[in-house]
Amino acid sequence: MAQNIKKFCLYDGHVFAVIPVADEVTPEESHNLSTQVLPDGIRDKNIIIAALASECLNTDALVSVGSMIYSVGRIVYNEQMETEPNNEVTKFDPTQPEVQLESCCNMIQPRKSPALISFGGIIYAFGGLATDIENCMECPWAEFLDTNKPIKEQKWKALKEPVLRLSLSLQPCAIRYDAENILIMGGTKFGEGAILYNVANESSKVYNFSPMPWYGKVDHVAIFGEKTVYCISHDYLFAYELDKQIRYIADMNSMIPHFDHRFWTSSLGPVLVHLKDNLFNIFALASAFDPERTRIVECIKFRATKVNKNSIKNWGSPGSSDRVLHLDLLGYQYYRCDLLWNLWGAVPM
Repeated sequence: MAQNIKKFCLYDGHVFAVIPVADEVTPEESHNLSTQVLPDGIRDKNIIIAALASECLNTDALVSVGSMIYSVGRIVYNEQMETEPNNEVTKFDPTQPEVQLESCCNMIQPRKSPALISFGGIIYAFGGLATDIENCMECPWAEFLDTNKPIKEQKWKALKEPVLRLSLSLQPCAIRYDAENILIMGGTKFGEGAILYNVANESSKVYNFSPMPWYGKVDHVAIFGEKTVYCISHDYLFAYELDKQIRYIADMNSMIPHFDHRFWTSSLGPVLVHLKDNLFNIFALASAFDPERTRIVECIKFRATKVNKNSIKNWGSPGSSDRVLHLDLLGYQYYRCDLLWNLWGAVPM
């Protein structure tokens, strides 16, 4: 049976590795499950490396349209070395032999780490506003760019305001909910809820979370059917059913054999990506403190199953209870990427 291959662009701000991943388990992955040992002298396997000057591109807000990667809101620093919102937009194709940055039309509103998603060639940017202007109704909460139009006709336009603005000032995330809807969540006060935005008629619906599903910012989120959101936070994987407001939790410590959880940092991963149905993949860099294992990208494939059983872990409010999220390890691969020292995230291509 032919396997469907998905490509993911892993990035650390100025170095990019394009890695193909099958959405089914390969014989090689199954074989590596028994050993999970990183062999000496491992070579790059089907990796495309793209390196850019760090001063040209420094962002964690990326989105893909085909093989083209768009960078929105480059991180800039003021005299006090504090990051400020920025409205610059650039694009590049990491699959080309020589990667060149191209300038695009600037956004209406300066943003810092906005939530990005592409829908049929249209890029949407949500939040990422400075905290002192996030409630300013004259500043558009979201805007979009239609890349299907000729370049000279491309221009960012503001989206219709939602029924309620949430605090999306710090690294919110946008997820494709279904064929017409985008789910926006995260930011400074993740527990406030989420906005379901319909791109066809520009209508919106607000979800209020109870109990509050996570604390702090959320870096990597994936979603699939049954209105369930999946999220990595430190050593745990959460699944949250929006309508039923039921949360599931799984401990991931045993899932990533060479990832040093004692020195957990978002600059090493793990990064969660969705393959299909309830099949997921995690990318992570092996221990940064072991010279033999630095710059090794681990690729762990697993199945997540929700179980109607209370978990011994409880991250909710007093009196709330979490359910069990069962993880089945299916495949394990590894890649060497000598230029990739950090791992900020992954963009599906």
